[in-house]
Amino acid sequence: MTDPPVYSALRETLRAVKGAHPFTIDAFVLLPDHLHCLWTLPEGDADYALRWNLVKRRVSQQVRHLITTDLTSSRRKHVM
Repeated sequence: MTDPPVYSALRETLRAVKGAHPFTIDAFVLLPDHLHCLWTLPEGDADYALRWNLVKRRVSQQVRHLITTDLTSSRRKHVM
């Protein structure tokens, strides 16, 4: 997760999601295989799940070509 392309995708995605669905990043720790975040959402808006879903989906879409796993040919059609 700390490879430069993945980090860049994460940084760009967080900016985009924050622009569409505001939140404040209070703390952020990026480790080689996962991350921890503390966010403050706007008053009256508790939709953390929407934001996190968007972050995960967009980062995955941006870096899926870097992921080297053994996929079946059927699965490869749907992912690539």
